[in-house]
Amino acid sequence: LHSGQWAPLLGGRTPFVWKPPIVVWGNGAGMALLGENELGGRLAVGLAGLMLCALTAWFGWRIGNRWTMAIAPLALVSAPGLLLEHGLRTANPEAWLLLAVTASFAFFLETGARSARVRLGGLALLSCFSSWTKGLVGPLVVGGALFLVELAVPRETEAGPTTLRQRLARAVVTAGAATIPGLL
Repeated sequence: LHSGQWAPLLGGRTPFVWKPPIVVWGNGAGMALLGENELGGRLAVGLAGLMLCALTAWFGWRIGNRWTMAIAPLALVSAPGLLLEHGLRTANPEAWLLLAVTASFAFFLETGARSARVRLGGLALLSCFSSWTKGLVGPLVVGGALFLVELAVPRETEAGPTTLRQRLARAVVTAGAATIPGLL
């Protein structure tokens, strides 16, 4: 924060590689806004948690009804692991990774009927975002999850039944688009 150098991240003269950049950038932005204190350091991860709750509510509404929309984020915020250990309280990158995975699912769900170029391009951008949240683990989590969804859940726009080979091929392309850009 004092040096003003945001990329590459340095700890003194050596590269700082212990946390992904979005955690450090978020904490630095919060401290720049609210001062160098605990609230400033946790502002960005708190906003990530709020966005995660909003996306979870959206998913609840999309796949259920208004009751599902109300209960889904409440179930999420009542999880002690998210609140106390892995994200919102300690500013760990897991809250950012959950946000990246949830945003990838939301994008995947909403772009089902659009062109493959739009879908795969958006997943590539989300893959890069997920790599900023948790390093190489982020794109692997996103790609693996979307591979399973693409393989298991039929698309609403399909005219007829698809073979396992067709679904497997589509799942591999989707997982590749959601993994490879973030690994590069």
